[in-house]
Order: sequence, then structure tokens, then C-alpha cells
Amino acid sequence: MNIDEARGFFEKCVFVSFPQVMTWLYETSPDPESTLNVWIKALEKITLEEAKEVIKIWALGLDPKNKAPEAYQRDQFHLHIKSCALEMRAVRNAKQVAADERAQTKRQTFPAMNYVRGFSIWTDCWVPLQKKVESREMSLEDALAKWNALIDSEYQNANHGGPRNGQASPQTIPAA
Repeated sequence: MNIDEARGFFEKCVFVSFPQVMTWLYETSPDPESTLNVWIKALEKITLEEAKEVIKIWALGLDPKNKAPEAYQRDQFHLHIKSCALEMRAVRNAKQVAADERAQTKRQTFPAMNYVRGFSIWTDCWVPLQKKVESREMSLEDALAKWNALIDSEYQNANHGGPRNGQASPQTIPAA
């Protein structure tokens, strides 16, 4: 956050939400303007949005574990804002890393058969075979034999660079 943003943040957000901080600053500091400049400098590593989020949580009491500093800590009010903002950023970053890792894990493929292709084979091949078994056009043993032959073919194609980079060749997909 730059100097102008930080000054506006204190004047329009902090001092409005916590007027006792402004009163304390102007009544107890020997040089309120210099003190405010020190506070502004301390917040340069956090964004305006992060700082506003902290004040919103404190002012509205949204998090019982994350409260505004007590009256005796007003001289460190700026440090509490910074600490909370950085902690919230760390939590947000950790959640993002975890989500990215989950997404990466989902994108990984099995060495023998692409998972998405495996699902496609299931819906394109096994489901029609199962319907034939249910309608008594085919015995369960015949359907399982065709299914096993298809899976063996897919495994061979995937491990040995078979047709279309491991995808089933059209002749291995039984007609529904």
C-alpha cells in the first residue's frame, strides 16, 4: 500500500471504525503526524484490501479469535493490523497451494491408461455391454470376456505406444 492509500485508510477506515484510536493518537503522541507516518510506513507491505478486511473483521466482530487490540495496545495498533493481514494472507496462500496440489493430482494420469479415457471406455463400452446383458442379448460371461479383451488391448496400447497414443483403436470398441 502506498503512502496516500495508507493515509486515506487511517483517516477514512481506521479512525471512523475506531475513533478512540484517533483520540488516543492526537491526545497522547508528542507528534501525532510523525506517529501516523510511522504507522503508514509499517503497512507498506500489505495491500489496502487486506488492511480493510482486517478492520472489517474487527469492527463487525466477524471472528471471535481475531479481535481489535485492547485499549492499552493502541500504540501498536498498526502492528496488529499488519500482523493480522499477513496471517490472513498466509492462510489464503496455504489454501491456494493445497487447491493447486489437488488440481495437479487430479491432472496426473495413470501410466497404463489415461483416467479420462478410462471413464470414456467405461461409458462407451461397458455400459452398452451391460445393457445387452440386461436385455439378454448377451451372456454376462461374453460381456466380461469382451470387456477384459478391451482392457488388455488398452493396457498394451498405453504401455507400448499403440494406436493413437494409447487410445483404443476403433475395432477394439464393441458396438452397442
